[in-house]
Amino acid sequence: MTEKLSEIQKDLQRHIDMFGIPKDISLKPVYYYGYFQGFKVLIEGEKFPKERGAFYTTNIWEEALLSALEEYEKIKPTLEEKKHLK
Repeated sequence: MTEKLSEIQKDLQRHIDMFGIPKDISLKPVYYYGYFQGFKVLIEGEKFPKERGAFYTTNIWEEALLSALEEYEKIKPTLEEKKHLK
């Protein structure tokens, strides 16, 4: 477990070094009938993962954040276009 965690932390640090960190990030734990299920990540007001009702099924917050940041980088140009239209 600690090897996996240290590898995830290295990947997260590598991603942050390459792309930086967005301004507004929050992680929200997801519970179902009192049992922890995973995390939803909000980046600049957008929920990740984008699918309705979906969340990252992991108990490691770094892994959820890394997945969300990778997805955010893929759709970042689309989000910036939306902001310019407002």
